[in-house]
Amino acid sequence: HCWRRSAHHNSGSLAGGHHLKSDDLTLLDEAVRLAREFLSTDTPVCRRLEPAALRDALQLELPAQPQPTSAVIDAMARYLQHSVRTHSPLFINQLFGGSDPAGIAGEILAAATNASMYTYEVAPAGTLIEQVLIERMLASAGLTGGGGQFVTGGSNANMLAMLCARQRVQPEVTVLGLSGAPPLRAFISAEAHYSFAKAAAVLGLGTQNLIRVPTDADGRMSLCDLRKAVAVARADNALPFFLAATAGTTVKGAIDPLPELAEFATQNNLWFHVDGAFGGSLLLSPTQHPLLQGIEHADSVTWDPHKLLSMPLVSATILTRQPTVLRDVCDVGRADYLFHEETASGACDLGHASLQCGRRVDALKLWLAWQHHGDQGFADRIDRFFALAAYAEARVADSAHLELACPRQTLMVCFRLRGDTDGSRTVAVRNRLQREGSCMINYADVNGSPAARLVTVNAALAEHTIDTVLEMFRET
Repeated sequence: HCWRRSAHHNSGSLAGGHHLKSDDLTLLDEAVRLAREFLSTDTPVCRRLEPAALRDALQLELPAQPQPTSAVIDAMARYLQHSVRTHSPLFINQLFGGSDPAGIAGEILAAATNASMYTYEVAPAGTLIEQVLIERMLASAGLTGGGGQFVTGGSNANMLAMLCARQRVQPEVTVLGLSGAPPLRAFISAEAHYSFAKAAAVLGLGTQNLIRVPTDADGRMSLCDLRKAVAVARADNALPFFLAATAGTTVKGAIDPLPELAEFATQNNLWFHVDGAFGGSLLLSPTQHPLLQGIEHADSVTWDPHKLLSMPLVSATILTRQPTVLRDVCDVGRADYLFHEETASGACDLGHASLQCGRRVDALKLWLAWQHHGDQGFADRIDRFFALAAYAEARVADSAHLELACPRQTLMVCFRLRGDTDGSRTVAVRNRLQREGSCMINYADVNGSPAARLVTVNAALAEHTIDTVLEMFRET
């Protein structure tokens, strides 16, 4: 009904009437109705079909002629029917889960306004909203006065951080290219995200110059091994330039020793980046904030609100200590047809500091969610996640049928069926539960063999859900 009121109100516009026709409005109304129905049920978590069968069920062929509105509505229904219910509390497969209603509302409004974030001229409200959010996130990380932007994901943020680090030691590469430049060497944890390898490849460093430093038993980067790796690089006549710590590794949820790594980076003139894609949101909880002590010394930080803050994908940021460094590396080439810096609003244009040209208003959903929950709501949510993780860990530890694969660090509880030393039975059970659509829980290698990974990041998750998942493993 909101769509229809809007269309009626604007029917006398100078453009000769509103562009939305009756069928268009019907599609929008039905999309909202179907989405509400989809979100109001959470089982089965998925209807698993093999690709060939799913292709037939979706009826994917593209028509040569316009189809009736009813056919498009049926297509929307088929898409939802065969989509994973990531909002279900039984979806614990990834480092995200659930979708905040205020965030969904932001997605709708962002799509309806269809603005692009390169200039204030096109996205005035979106520009100021993003600036306010970045300022607040910088302050939370102890980087007040720095810079930052919303990006396409944590992988993009990590690549931007490496690009900024390269700019600091080899600014001439932007113009002259890599030919003749001394080899650079970057250092990450052995359990760091795979996006750093992609960044090394894209930036021309070469993956052989990305050194994965061993970790301790808890999955935290070894400072002793880091010292050795940097010494080897110098002996090879390579230039160490970048050190990435991880605040919440993807499997164990480990947080690298940030204060010690920050000090080492300063002593060795390394750009210090903290990949807080997962753990960055802990900064919003006074209880959990101390886990990230040392992040205030970072040169750059990755932080994904689409993880612990339950924002619809994608909601990701890069934060930088230096306020202009993103513009230094991204403002290449001229676009007088787009940027008009002689105007009063030109100084607000965000496109100069982005690798993207067209960029949607991803900040809107987080801003609306922050309006809805406030600081306290986000803090309570994060603290609740930690309570659930502790509960799950205790339940596994007390089980006669399950055992912990490693001690819990943050929100990941890794376990196996008791006595399943090679992890094969655990994986088989996990796969069967997924095929049945009962629940989705992922697995990964933990200390040499696969283990199930239960991640407590879904706002709909509760103690009884955890009990249900663990009982499913026992019964299966």
